[in-house]
Amino acid sequence: MHSTLTEYARCLYGDEYGPTPECDRDHQEFLFVERLTFADADAILAMLRELCPHVVDGYLPVWIRNLAYRLVLLQRPDEPALLREAAENLWMHGPDWDDIAAGLVERADAPLVLRFGDGVLDLASAQVAAVAAGAVGLVAAEVVRAVAWVPAGQALDPDPFEHGDQLRAVAPLAGRDQ
Repeated sequence: MHSTLTEYARCLYGDEYGPTPECDRDHQEFLFVERLTFADADAILAMLRELCPHVVDGYLPVWIRNLAYRLVLLQRPDEPALLREAAENLWMHGPDWDDIAAGLVERADAPLVLRFGDGVLDLASAQVAAVAAGAVGLVAAEVVRAVAWVPAGQALDPDPFEHGDQLRAVAPLAGRDQ
């Protein structure tokens, strides 16, 4: 018996990136599907990522890939990265599944967007992905002073050539405000 799901798939379907191991077993696809059905998500993902690392490649049949992603998403339904990966696989292998792929992306984005109480998910802004990834942090509170003063009479760095007559029309800021 093959020790991993990946070895079994490689033996049954071949491997685009390496030699197919010699095996004297009689391989039946339905036995592989049975093993795939009861495999844990990590084993399935290891198989997909090793035998089909770039989505468009590999010798796994499309229906096996779709089944594998379906089984992974049943085990891990709330992982946005996996939802997007499954959607990418569906988009890559035919227009028949585009509506399902769009639904997966919507499910992946659902935690990142706000609901305004109208029952409709609002489009995520460009900043949502950066904030969700932790690339953008909160800014520490800064104390704002409510002090008034009269600005200085002229700019600290006037450039008559570049700004010409505009220098007279703009009131310059005080030195500490520039």
